[in-house]
Parts: sequence; structure tokens; C-alpha cells
Amino acid sequence: SRQAGRGEQDAAPLLTAELPEPDPTLRTVTLEGLIRFFKNPARWLLRERLGVRPEEGEVALATREPFVLDGLERYQLLEEMLELHLDRHPAAEMNTIVRAGGGLPHGQIGECVFTQAQERVVRFAGRLGRVLPRRAGEPLVVDLPLGEFRLTGQIGGLTPHGWLGYRLAGMKANDYLNLWLHHLTLNAVAADGAARHSHWVAEDREVELAPVEGADAHLRMLLELYWQGLQRLQHFFPKSALTYVETLRKDKNQDTDKALREARKTWEGSVYGDNRAERNDAYYQLAFRGTDPLDEEFVELALTVFGPLFAQVEQVAPEG
Repeated sequence: SRQAGRGEQDAAPLLTAELPEPDPTLRTVTLEGLIRFFKNPARWLLRERLGVRPEEGEVALATREPFVLDGLERYQLLEEMLELHLDRHPAAEMNTIVRAGGGLPHGQIGECVFTQAQERVVRFAGRLGRVLPRRAGEPLVVDLPLGEFRLTGQIGGLTPHGWLGYRLAGMKANDYLNLWLHHLTLNAVAADGAARHSHWVAEDREVELAPVEGADAHLRMLLELYWQGLQRLQHFFPKSALTYVETLRKDKNQDTDKALREARKTWEGSVYGDNRAERNDAYYQLAFRGTDPLDEEFVELALTVFGPLFAQVEQVAPEG
């Protein structure tokens, strides 16, 4: 009764104070772990420090046969078919494999989906074949001391010209993060005289990075952000941050207000209930609970993470 008539409480994030400093063993992080952190720092904090997984228990068994594929299912189908194609499986065999795995709708609809996907796979593989070596090179072992941190793991995808990454989809924020962190690590650990270029092939563009000076310093800065992100919620959201930085780069007047407005569209979505809105992520919903995290910290982190990357970027439009 004492609460009656007081109205709704002001929105507040899940954590309003810092957590205790993590165990020192977490100062050793794998390259893949660091990439996953920056893809969603809120998810990393909630899962790794608090053991919270809001998406668990929400997955129900399908009660009907699939007639169409959603975006994730279509991407998974393309990814599987591309790898089969690169392994030189003929089309008929690929069809049998993906159908047996439940990756295609039944009947004529499934045949149409496979044919359309096959066309995209063949076209993309043709572009990829110009830069992908016939034989995979040995992975580069990473065991890199960086101040109080240690970065470990392996870098696969090495070619005579440097590192190569690819994804059969349009270039997204997570692709830039993957490219940038691999590129920095390659430049920090590669032997003298080794190729230190990096190349990412997406369906809508290709991105090349030249050798970068001070890769160790960049990595230490990103590891410091990782350490801070283990203690408090960070206002870094890759899709919205990328929108902010790209808008700022394209604007001759460097209008920061305009860049933030465009970032907010990515965060909130173009229409009410837009499932592409970045804020709809289950971890963001739980962590920020209706607050507006696109503040000065968001701007600073967007520029800190993506700014140095775009100073190195050379984009190559795909042929055809």
C-alpha cells in the first residue's frame, strides 16, 4: 500500500555498480574469446560473471514442418553449402546432404530454395577462389604477452599474402570486428618479413587492411576494455556503433548529432517492433531494461573500437 500511487519507477540498468575485480586467470584470453566479447559485451558479462543466460528455456521443439526458412536458417544453409562446394562435392550430393540434415523445406519449395542458394554459393565461391589458396597453410600459434594480459589461440586462414576471412552474407559489424582483431593479432605475432595484410570477402564487398604499426598498443587498449567489461556494463553495441562511425565518415561536416540519430535508428529499429533493432537482443533487454545507453560512453567506445580500423580500411567492390 505504501507503493500505491507512486507511479512507475524510473528505468535503471541491471547493474548500477561495478562488480568485484575478476579472478586474475581471466587476464589470459583467447583470440576467439576476445572477438566474442566485443560482439556483445553485455552477454559476456552476464554469462561469464553472473551465469545468466536469458535465452535458455525459451527454445521449443518445432511443431510443424518448415515451409520457409528464416534469416538464420537461410544463412546456415548457405554456410553449409559453401563449405561442401569448397570441398568439391557435386550439386546432387550437396542436395542430398542438406536435405538429410533437415536444412531444406520439403517438396518443390525445397528445390527452389536449394537452386537459389546454389547460385549464390557458386557465384561467391568464384570470387573466393581468386584469393583462397588451394591448400590450407599451417595455423599461426598465438601466445602473446601484452602488459598484464596474455592473448592466446591460433590464426588459421593464412595465405601467402596474409590472413583471409570470408562469410557468404553482406558485410556486418561482427565481420569488421573479426577482421580487425585477427589483423591486429597477425601484425603483433607474425615473424619479420611475413605477410601482414588481411583480406575479408563478403557478398557485397571486399575489405583489405594493410600492415598496421603499433598493433600491440591497439590490442592492449582493447584488452583493457575487455577487463572493464568484466566488471560493469559497457555501452558498446557493434551494429549501432558501426552505423555511428560510418555515418560520421561519410559526412563532410562531421555532424555528430546526425551520426547519433542514425545509430539510434539501428538501435531502436525503423518501425515499432522491428525485430532487426539491435536493442531487441535478449541480453541487452535484460542488462539495460528500457534505459537509453546511447550516450557519451557509447560514442567514445564506438570511436575507440572502430575508428582505428577504418583508418586502415581499403574497400574493393566485388565484380559482377
